[in-house]
Amino acid sequence: MFRFGDGLLVRRDRAVLGVWPVRRFFLHESGDPLFDRLAVEDNGLPCRPGVDRVAALSLLLAQAAGEVVFGGVDAGFAADLHQAAGLSGHRVRTVREAPRYWVDLNEARRHGPTSLTWASPATRAAIRRSNRLYSELHVDEPGGVADALDWFAALRDLHVVRWQREGHLGAFANPAFGPVHRQFLAEAVPQGLATILRVRAGDRAIGYLYLLFGRGWAHSYQSGFVQETDNRLKPGLSAHAAAIAWAAGRGLAAYDLMAGEARYKRELATHSAPMFWLTATPDRWPWRTEEGLRRLKAALLTPRTPSPPCPAPPG
Repeated sequence: MFRFGDGLLVRRDRAVLGVWPVRRFFLHESGDPLFDRLAVEDNGLPCRPGVDRVAALSLLLAQAAGEVVFGGVDAGFAADLHQAAGLSGHRVRTVREAPRYWVDLNEARRHGPTSLTWASPATRAAIRRSNRLYSELHVDEPGGVADALDWFAALRDLHVVRWQREGHLGAFANPAFGPVHRQFLAEAVPQGLATILRVRAGDRAIGYLYLLFGRGWAHSYQSGFVQETDNRLKPGLSAHAAAIAWAAGRGLAAYDLMAGEARYKRELATHSAPMFWLTATPDRWPWRTEEGLRRLKAALLTPRTPSPPCPAPPG
């Protein structure tokens, strides 16, 4: 582990092609898949005023003298990294790309935060019908750390039920997830860096939202909603719509639905932009060979489109 300016890199070496040991660094991640499933997004290299990010990234790649992993960065950072890699003799590979969605709360306030005028007519109709059936919706803030931890436990239970019904494990299958976030909430809630919102229909909780705060944004990090038998009830959409109005009422700049191709994010967002998970490697034969084998494997696994039949000869 070492610091580079205000950034933190963790070293976790690997073997290229299974035999060639190389240095590998992760920016603001541990390099352990178990812990990194906690999911870094909006990552970057903090630079002090007057420091050019391309120059800083070029120096970082040169000093690392190996592979550097950059998870959850925006398009601007990705462009700077490609430029820096060209200057320092590195290649950049896109491991993953996913859309990141958010609601511009200034726009929401102009139209009325409960109007959702930016959403499609079908989405607005679904939320209005759901809210009408729920009758009274309330957004509760925790009274302190004890409430936040109790609501985090309730969120966990609802989250696990939902994902098990869909045949998946969900975030809480990671044994590190719960303990890390309980410790974090105990410290972050009193500082206003995080909260758990409870959304109620009358006296009945229909969902919990785990929000992180930074630079005027509310980041919707995790959630848990009740499972309804009446498909006219949309607890997730209703809860997020209520939280958007709550965040707008507190003068925040954006409600971040974060990265991931989920339908509700597309339906609720005013904006989207790509987020990237990238790896920069020296432009040398072990990595070039590995990349060539990776592309060959992908080509072999990609189903071939059958050629159209030849037309019969005329006559």
